[in-house]
Amino acid sequence: MEPEAGDHGLAFRSLHSGSGEMKLRKRKSTLYVNTQEKRSQRGADVRLYSLMKHVGNQEVARWVMCSWFTWYCCTRTLTNTTETAFTAIALFYYPLEGSRSVNSVKYSLLVALACIVRPTALIPWVPLLFSHFYQEQRKRHLTLRHFLPVGQGFPVVLGSHLPFFVHGCFLAPRRLHILLLTVLWTLLVYRGPDPASASVFIMMPCHSTPYYSHVHCPLSMRFLQCPPDLTGKSQYLDEADMFYLNPLSWLQQEFRSNASLPTHLVTFSVLEKEIRAFLTSGSYERTAIVFHTHWPEGRTGSHIHVYERRLPGSVATGGSEL
Repeated sequence: MEPEAGDHGLAFRSLHSGSGEMKLRKRKSTLYVNTQEKRSQRGADVRLYSLMKHVGNQEVARWVMCSWFTWYCCTRTLTNTTETAFTAIALFYYPLEGSRSVNSVKYSLLVALACIVRPTALIPWVPLLFSHFYQEQRKRHLTLRHFLPVGQGFPVVLGSHLPFFVHGCFLAPRRLHILLLTVLWTLLVYRGPDPASASVFIMMPCHSTPYYSHVHCPLSMRFLQCPPDLTGKSQYLDEADMFYLNPLSWLQQEFRSNASLPTHLVTFSVLEKEIRAFLTSGSYERTAIVFHTHWPEGRTGSHIHVYERRLPGSVATGGSEL
């Protein structure tokens, strides 16, 4: 039985429609794959463009990549380029008003990475982080759980007293006061001595020590000065010269009151015999000996002696030799 002419047309139309449907499916799958690839290949520049498009409008987004700052940072060294990329992507996930791509975890991690690459990246993020914290509804949960885990040391310190301590905190009407009293008093115990009360007097020739360039702390220090002669005197003597003429007499006149005595004295070993009376009356004890030279001459000595004033009731630490 031969097929009719209409059957040929129907078969052709079904074949044509089937091939068209296959092409349409292939086109859809290609578009889907391309969309996924584009999404996975989004870089910092694309995310910056998308952010400005969401926050602002299309006109603003067109000009964002033409900014001179973008050109300056994206073409510099690897550190600046990485910092700029992390910052741009973090802004894409930052909870800005009008932004539809908010993810606090992602932007926080990106900000942390940017600060690791370049610590100064934290400067523009300080107001943004404070703004996010102000807008956050769960401030207490965010602070205590993620940023201030202050309770991890309590089990180690309390030991077997931990259950009773927790039970007492729940029974107390003012639990926060108990927590503060438990934590803050330890800061006073382990604070250490007051560094502002220490003072050093260096009884050595001028510029024998590097002075403040090697002592990076707010410490009161003094040394024997030797300024140039600006008066035109023929018999000019600076402070160091006057000191070495009679060290004991100079010290007794300079420190008539015990309240003005420094806590530490630094001098060469050649002066120990001459100023021994002053050291005894001021309750100074030698605490350290530092080697200086094998060939001492003039005002210098073979060793440097460090003396510390021992007030009544203080505990001596003993001497040391370097």
